Amino acid sequence: MDKVNDILGIDFVFKIMRNEDKDKLPIYLWELYDICWVEIIGRNYIYARLLDSEITINSIKKHRKTIFNIFSTECIFEIHKITSYQRKKLIESKLSFIVPEKQIFLAYLGINLTDKVSKEIKKHDIGVFSTASQILFLHLIYDENFKEINPTDAAKILGFTRMTMTRAFNDMEVLGLVSYKKAGNKKMYAHSLNRSQLVIKSLENLKNPVSEIIYTDNKEILENAPIAGLQALSDISMINPPSYEIRALKKDDGRIKEIKKYGKEYISEPDFFELELWDYDPSIFRKNGMVDVVSLIASVKDINDDRIQIEIEKLIGEEI
Repeated sequence: MDKVNDILGIDFVFKIMRNEDKDKLPIYLWELYDICWVEIIGRNYIYARLLDSEITINSIKKHRKTIFNIFSTECIFEIHKITSYQRKKLIESKLSFIVPEKQIFLAYLGINLTDKVSKEIKKHDIGVFSTASQILFLHLIYDENFKEINPTDAAKILGFTRMTMTRAFNDMEVLGLVSYKKAGNKKMYAHSLNRSQLVIKSLENLKNPVSEIIYTDNKEILENAPIAGLQALSDISMINPPSYEIRALKKDDGRIKEIKKYGKEYISEPDFFELELWDYDPSIFRKNGMVDVVSLIASVKDINDDRIQIEIEKLIGEEI
């Protein structure tokens, strides 16, 4: 823990926890963390060093609440490795954390991040991709014709304006997803990352393509509608499948006008299914009758379920 003091030049005075304090904490927390007291600028906090990197942000939030309810003081979590997406979630949740020798965020002390992390936070200003940016991103990942391309040609292929594509490429350059070289008066964009690296870097910016969910028993539409949502995730992970089918269509698909819509309470009835209406065509890069994996991740990544988050992390860790 001495390495913590090297981050910002602040003295962290660690104190062993007395037995009466140890007994107040649930046993499962001791299995997950090395816990002690720490004094920073004259105030005492709980310091919890994570023993296992396999933990979700939602779990850490619950553990922080448990600790606060017991000691009425904040907890600082030491985590040895986090992704940019996890870092963003920690900051949004105002969870104090330290990555030794790299970065620090002490939400309740008014101490912000190191320079390295501040640069990363600037990337969050890009926000969520527009529909056009997400479609471009998918082509960068899946389409060989986009290995090296300029905004003008990308606009012609995808049906957007050159200005829209220029803006999208600029955002992706800020995020470190692409770089460019000059070819005459044109900027030719390319990336040297594999698919998993691209998704990791862009995860917080990926747009949930689902604009609406409807429930229907119109089975005819299932023929050309790819499998989506938790049903698709269950097909490629350890998540249990839902008790009903989930499919996806573009929200302006003409067939939707002919569909009779029902309330969600009908989903437990035989022959009913859930239909996701997407901002772009979910069949662009469908594979084996399922929506593409990157779009699938974008559609389920904000579901507050630790099991789902773990499976998403596993998918990203693989070669998508």
